[in-house]
Amino acid sequence: MTAERLYKRALAIDEKALGADHHHVGTDLNNLAELYQIQGRYSDAAPLMKRALAIDEAALGPEHPDVGTDLNNLATLYFAQGDWQRAADYWRKSTRVIIRRSERGTAAVGEALTSKKKSEAAQLSSRFWGLVKAVARLAPQQGSDRARDMFQTAQWALSSEAAGSLAQMAARGAKGDPKLAAFVRERQDLAVEWQRRDQMHDAAVVQAPDKRNRKAEAENGARMEAINARITTIDKELADKFPNYAAFARPTRSAGCRSALGTCTRLLLCRRARCWCPIGR
Repeated sequence: MTAERLYKRALAIDEKALGADHHHVGTDLNNLAELYQIQGRYSDAAPLMKRALAIDEAALGPEHPDVGTDLNNLATLYFAQGDWQRAADYWRKSTRVIIRRSERGTAAVGEALTSKKKSEAAQLSSRFWGLVKAVARLAPQQGSDRARDMFQTAQWALSSEAAGSLAQMAARGAKGDPKLAAFVRERQDLAVEWQRRDQMHDAAVVQAPDKRNRKAEAENGARMEAINARITTIDKELADKFPNYAAFARPTRSAGCRSALGTCTRLLLCRRARCWCPIGR
């Protein structure tokens, strides 16, 4: 029995047992689509990937890691075909998922790191570099927006232990200011709660339809949205009232460092993207 027939059989079984909109069906679709991509059957792979994306967005939510993976799969598919615009569009969406999730992580708020485990952004840095490379292949555009966006993208791609160290420095500095410390502590607590509820969400949505508690899921989702809104408010307060802290706690979002780096940034992006110098041309 060929791989294609096995994948199709698995898809049929899950559709019958779990329903056409279950997350596991999305996984089956992606598996089959990946096989088609390897075989160069791009026109067969694309609709399967798009259906998997639609299923996962509805079943898991737009900021779930698997949704980011679906978007990355589509970006890779279009990049392989030389469709730079679509590849860039999907990689932008995929990296936004990573950034949003990173902003809800404990490392992003200055909590001390307890291991050498890489951040989600560091583990998935290839998606940021994919975006840089896809944009580099598009026709040159006027203005500085493109350069600024790609600089920030490259900063995320280079997410490392250095960023975590800066966040720890910021956390230590916050202890000397009661008002700042209160903001930081609240944000840390909210981030921890958000991560716990995110795990609860993941565990719930993969259950069989007859075993899911829709009311509990809705309540959990509403609380996560409230946490998101409060963290956004806190971040704005930190940026407005404590800009020095914000610059250290969120180094990859610092806009001022691009102009300070000057031509060094050109060397950085040329070395990794190999074909685009964004500054000073």
